[in-house]
Amino acid sequence: MGKYEADRRPNIRQNTTVSTQRANTAVDDATRKAPTPQQIASRQKAQRNQRIAIISACAGALLLLIIMIVCLLLNPSETDSNTIANNVYAAGVDLSGMTKDEARNALKMAIGQSVQKKNMIVILPDGKLELSPADTHPTVDVDAVVDAAFSYGRNGSTQQSGVYTVALLPYMKQLDTDYIRSAIDEFCAERGEVVQSTVSISGQRPEFDPENPDKPVVHQMLTITIGSPDYNLDAQTIYDDVLDKFSLNQTEVQYLSTEDHLPETILAEDVFAQFCTQPVNAEQDPKTYEITPEIYGYGFDIDEVQKLIDDASFGQTLEIELEFLEPDVTAAKLRDGMFVVLLGEYTTICSEEDSSPSRNANLKTSCEALNGLIIGPGDTFSFNKILGRPTSQLGYKECPGYLKGELVDIVGGGIDQTASTLYYCALMADLDILERTNNCYPVSYIASGLDVLIDWGNDDLKFVNTTDAPIRINATASGRSVSVQLWGSEALDYDIEIITEELERYEPETIYQPMDKNNIHGVFNGDVLQEGIAGCLVQTSVKKIHKQTQLEISTTLVDTSKYDTRDEIIAQVDHLPNLDFLNPPTDSEDSTEATEG
Repeated sequence: MGKYEADRRPNIRQNTTVSTQRANTAVDDATRKAPTPQQIASRQKAQRNQRIAIISACAGALLLLIIMIVCLLLNPSETDSNTIANNVYAAGVDLSGMTKDEARNALKMAIGQSVQKKNMIVILPDGKLELSPADTHPTVDVDAVVDAAFSYGRNGSTQQSGVYTVALLPYMKQLDTDYIRSAIDEFCAERGEVVQSTVSISGQRPEFDPENPDKPVVHQMLTITIGSPDYNLDAQTIYDDVLDKFSLNQTEVQYLSTEDHLPETILAEDVFAQFCTQPVNAEQDPKTYEITPEIYGYGFDIDEVQKLIDDASFGQTLEIELEFLEPDVTAAKLRDGMFVVLLGEYTTICSEEDSSPSRNANLKTSCEALNGLIIGPGDTFSFNKILGRPTSQLGYKECPGYLKGELVDIVGGGIDQTASTLYYCALMADLDILERTNNCYPVSYIASGLDVLIDWGNDDLKFVNTTDAPIRINATASGRSVSVQLWGSEALDYDIEIITEELERYEPETIYQPMDKNNIHGVFNGDVLQEGIAGCLVQTSVKKIHKQTQLEISTTLVDTSKYDTRDEIIAQVDHLPNLDFLNPPTDSEDSTEATEG
């Protein structure tokens, strides 16, 4: 080794130094104390945490590598794929992931069903302009469109996020733009000053038969022509919009112009007031319940015609045939809607012996006076007040009837039967009876306890409508029978049973009337000069029965009727019979005869 030559064994010197240090350290460690169990456990835990951290870092790196591989598989580079990039559209078709052949077929189908087949329609404020494919020649170079779609994102172009649409217009080499512009210019040039709407009517109004409103007739015709506005059309804007639609493979353009002046608005209500007549509803007097009949109108449905006007385009003509208009409320609807529940009905028939043509005529006249009568809620009905005093001027005839127990000819005889039939119905309707008097003798047409005596100025039938709605009387007579119905709006929630019970009975006596054999009446011995009638005391009650359970709710006494007895009279001609049985002996005579016997 030379004088200035460095020691070529530095590692030896370093190792020597290290060995010396380790020896020293070993001596020092030997002199130190051994580690405790707690220190050993702490060191082991630190080592475990270090291993976990290393493993986690490796797993994260592996996951990142997997994600990168998946992304490369799902999004291959343009240079490695034979399909069109995602979110690329043309002619309204999503070409994403298609091959060129697939894209070509899809575009040919879409274009062939749209711009190459359908008219291009330009919808304008007062009409529309239609451009036929035969005139516009919208032929598309489909191969060029496919190449443009396929090139997107390739050959150095940058693929943007979002949707990319390939416009068709650059590839429509034969599109006749001169024709399109000329047609639009001509259409715009024809638009002039504002034209007002017009309304006219033709024909003659037909006559109307209210009883036959559906009779076929020829009606008048109303003609409404919608006017046209004065507005400005921007031909250049329309032209640009049409080319844009061709480029998108669409066939409809909606164009809204700047309107300067519009025609006056037509209101169907004003037209109706000028040419037509409103219907008039039937009305009912709230006090008398008399109904004023409806009046039919003539015209059209205002709401429907107004909708036609609102939906019509400028220049359109509307033709509306007028018609008869039924009112919302008719007299029939008022009657039918109010009187839909039958509260009570009954029919009585007089015996043939008591019947006569004059009496039957009185039954009909009295029923005609009652028929259709409406009794308001809370109102009192009076038979005498409604019919009035029976007179020949009112159509009543003279026939036999009882007056204070005597059978005499009276005007209006027989109307007791009408009153009795009505009384029975009033009981069935559970109305409040204010006045009722029975006849002096039982009658043939209704059970005892249910008849009514009518004597103008003295005896009357009165009852109150205790329901919450009006009641209508229907009354008819045919021959010797009378039928009465009471109609209301709400049915009772219980049934009514009318009960008559004879409490006492009084048998008639037989009286023999002596008569000469040459009597002017031609009466023979034993002829009955007067039929005997048994008297009785009758109690009338009303029983209420629950509709569902059929159990009795209550029984109420309505009236008690007492009927007189009429003796039977038999003619005795030429000789007197033994009438000792009519004069029985006294007690003293009986004992004398017994003693003598």
